[in-house]
Amino acid sequence: MTELDKLQAAWQEMAETDPMWFIVSRDGKRDSWDAEEFFTLGAKDAAELLETLSAIGLPRQRGRLLDFGCGIGRLTMALAPHFEEVTGLDISPGMIQRAQKFSEGLSAVSFNVNETSDLTGYPDQHFDVVYCNGVLQHQPSAELQIGYIEEFVRVLKPGGLLYLQLPAFRTRRSWLLARRRPYRLLRHAGVPASTLHKHLHLHEMEMTPLPESRVIDCVNHVGGRCVRVDRPGRNRVYYVTRV
Repeated sequence: MTELDKLQAAWQEMAETDPMWFIVSRDGKRDSWDAEEFFTLGAKDAAELLETLSAIGLPRQRGRLLDFGCGIGRLTMALAPHFEEVTGLDISPGMIQRAQKFSEGLSAVSFNVNETSDLTGYPDQHFDVVYCNGVLQHQPSAELQIGYIEEFVRVLKPGGLLYLQLPAFRTRRSWLLARRRPYRLLRHAGVPASTLHKHLHLHEMEMTPLPESRVIDCVNHVGGRCVRVDRPGRNRVYYVTRV
């Protein structure tokens, strides 16, 4: 299996086990997210994002938006009324199936499975906004992360905006809380994924940081420009436009 095959299998299992918690991993919400509460939180996050975009003054137009790593469409659907066309991509067919079910009746939204390490299905300068939050950190390698960043800039229109979140470094606590190895060992032994998640709090989520300097170098290399970087703790939020 390739790295992406393994990643897809892991997220497919998460989609079948507890999709809402794996998207928004809040304490006390394992197997207990209420759908209305979950999507209401998405609407709140979408409103905050739109306020930030207005403050930055980008994108110049609100035509097409790409939500990369959309999960079950929590934010995708909340942003749909503010753009002409919204596309959600996710590596997990299970996530996409749920997103399609929740979005029935919304004509401006489409959801598709993305199983490749690029965005070859979309032409250059296609989207006014590319949104990627809490996604690339789960890629198994920096090479895959950089490849996706290059693709995000490629499909971004001049005057558009890429919103990209990534941790810049790994904390000591994140090393201590690594759960993937015992998860894999117990799954191999036949323990159900739901049991490992609910009772042992084990899962197979990756946590791969990428230094800020590498992100900015990558953006510059492919014709993008960071107009702002927010630095909340170990995380970085990059606001990138196309030169």
